[in-house]
Amino acid sequence: AFARENEAHSVYFAEKRGFKEIMREVLSFLDITKFEPTAYDDVLQKVNDMDIKLISLEQFMDIDPDHKRKLYKLDRELSRDLPSHTPETPMDFMDFEKEVFSNPNLLPDGWTMALHGNDCIGVSMLFDSKGDKTKLYTGLTGVRRPYRRQGIAIAMKVKSIMYAKEHGFARIQTENDQNNPMFLLNQKLGFVAQPSWIEYEKLLRI
Repeated sequence: AFARENEAHSVYFAEKRGFKEIMREVLSFLDITKFEPTAYDDVLQKVNDMDIKLISLEQFMDIDPDHKRKLYKLDRELSRDLPSHTPETPMDFMDFEKEVFSNPNLLPDGWTMALHGNDCIGVSMLFDSKGDKTKLYTGLTGVRRPYRRQGIAIAMKVKSIMYAKEHGFARIQTENDQNNPMFLLNQKLGFVAQPSWIEYEKLLRI
């Protein structure tokens, strides 16, 4: 069962009947016209000084013939750390390849990849919105565990926002679990949260 947090009657209805909250999903928007990339020059410089290269997926595809396998391996590693109340169902390589590279909304030049040498250590995904030419959607953003808390994730997000700004988009939409560290990172970047969706469950005794 689901209810919006700002709809008191729906929340009351669910909780009165014994449903327990298990997750909050937050929809947020960034007004790109108000985003100032130069405020993050020091973050980008720090990542560069660590010998971390930030390139687009399009560039990664050009320089590494094994880009699909590397991206799949990274995606599987990052997905295991996403907040979830149900066990993750592993995705095999062929399904991943189809889901990503056959996606009509894929923006290879809008994704930001983080490379350390030949290792793919981070990604920030950005997708087109065929129905709304003013808006883009985010996908997964994450960094491998040994490289976390060093500013790489925020640097990748900034690069993706810069792409959107340079290409004339007005806003970016994202969705995060409220317990996902990316939710707080997005707020720091200027994303404005909307009332969250609360997911409930009720265990029935048989």
